[in-house]
Amino acid sequence: SIRAAAISSDSRFVLIGNEIGEWDGDKHSLLSLFEISTGRKVQTFDKIPQRIHTAVFSPDDRFVLSGNDDATLTLWEVATGRRIRTFRGTAVKISAAAYSPHHRFALCAADDHTLKLWNLSAGRDIRTFRGHTGNVTSVDFSPDGNHAVSGSDDKTVKLWNVFTGRDILTFRGHSDIITSVAFSPDGHFVLSGSKDETLKLWDISTGRAVRSFKGHEHWVSSTVFSPDGRYVLSGAKDDILILWDVASGESIQRFEGHSGDVNAVAISPDGRSVLSGGWQGSLKLWDVNTGDEIRT
Repeated sequence: SIRAAAISSDSRFVLIGNEIGEWDGDKHSLLSLFEISTGRKVQTFDKIPQRIHTAVFSPDDRFVLSGNDDATLTLWEVATGRRIRTFRGTAVKISAAAYSPHHRFALCAADDHTLKLWNLSAGRDIRTFRGHTGNVTSVDFSPDGNHAVSGSDDKTVKLWNVFTGRDILTFRGHSDIITSVAFSPDGHFVLSGSKDETLKLWDISTGRAVRSFKGHEHWVSSTVFSPDGRYVLSGAKDDILILWDVASGESIQRFEGHSGDVNAVAISPDGRSVLSGGWQGSLKLWDVNTGDEIRT
């Protein structure tokens, strides 16, 4: 099954993290890089003997960060597919990770209710964020890198000061576990997806939910903003992706074709296509305007 998916900043490549085999046999995870225009695999990274939970590009697309079941955060070089460094600072799985806009730091979320900030060049953790009362499931940096947002099993979303590690705001309103969070491109809003089958848009200046998006028939697994901030995309356990208008909260496009849960979604930086990864191992590229499947 595909556990993670990301599109490079130039919209040329897609990164996927998927599981191969059975865990009671030769089970492992693989990171692979594909060229979007041809569907050709252009890079395979070293085998990961554990389940992968997250994978993200660095802002310049030269590196990839992955978070794994064995409590490690791994830095990879895209050009060679080699491990550059492994970060160990927790005893539990890494469920989510984010790269800072300035390349220097990474933030990871773990199943011990905390987030950790890492200095990538020094290879050490420099700050631990404490405040959630449940496992942290998702994390993102603000566009300026000064703040971070996290979602948790405790049904809350938290806004953090990256430099102090202090909890600035707690957003409450979901009735179930938070599965995904993302900052808007202008940094003024936060998007959250939940097992309560909804998405919510939060104003970080007030801490209030300004909009709810309702339309999925099962819990939301992944959410992302479009590059211009006008739309959001969600994938869910109902096998469907939905593109939403941020201003109105209305569904404007549905992408149907998966035969199982949609685990990961991404929008290309040029805004013309969306990507989805499914539980049954299928990766699909879709046309934003028509909702048609371009490639599997």
